[in-house]
Amino acid sequence: AGKIENHTKKSDEFCRHLENMLQSEGKKVIEKSQKEQNCDILGLGSSLKRHFTDVKQWKKFNWKEKYSKSQIKVSFRVVYADFEEAN
Repeated sequence: AGKIENHTKKSDEFCRHLENMLQSEGKKVIEKSQKEQNCDILGLGSSLKRHFTDVKQWKKFNWKEKYSKSQIKVSFRVVYADFEEAN
């Protein structure tokens, strides 16, 4: 039982480490796209565009400027599955 508990603990620690790393690196990539490239790599503007009735309103909304100033939260959930252990 101790070996399985230790394995589970290490797996949980590894998942938390990966989550933190992915969140940190993901945030960096998105911030770089916002601040340096002004490029909506997430495609959020495409989703927003549907809520405007015409192009004039969309342009007035000025998504490019808003995107560069937006706060975007990055969140990952990593789950470890040991398929050999399950058999």
